[in-house]
Amino acid sequence: RQNVSAPKNVKDEPRVFIVDDSPVLLQQMQRLLISWGYQVDFTDDAEAATDRILEYKPTIVFIDINMPSLNGFDLIKQIRRQRELASLSLVLVTAENSMTNNFRARWANCRFLAKPRSSSDTPKFRDELRNLLRELAPLSTDTLV
Repeated sequence: RQNVSAPKNVKDEPRVFIVDDSPVLLQQMQRLLISWGYQVDFTDDAEAATDRILEYKPTIVFIDINMPSLNGFDLIKQIRRQRELASLSLVLVTAENSMTNNFRARWANCRFLAKPRSSSDTPKFRDELRNLLRELAPLSTDTLV
């Protein structure tokens, strides 16, 4: 039996991968996730993302919908075609919080997270992100209720 009080090694914590063409969002999300204790890697190149994900073996992947060259839905199709990634938790992240995007995300067996449109939306985004991660990629410090 594992000693519960032993400090956890960050290497044991869930790996998060982010695909987004916004350097600002990548930086902010990475900083936030690392501060929570996650391992984080990312790319702004959607075309290279599937190979990077296969290498990194994340627990969960956040994907922007609107990106140059390859949109999020096309990237999801690429990821899902990889047998070892078929059951990977995917979350679509977009500023366009529309019913259509929500529906398409669900249809693609993904979760959906709306990007904050203004600084007043940031706390809500953080809460939704944290709840999603607690459910799909819990940290060792997350207590299960």
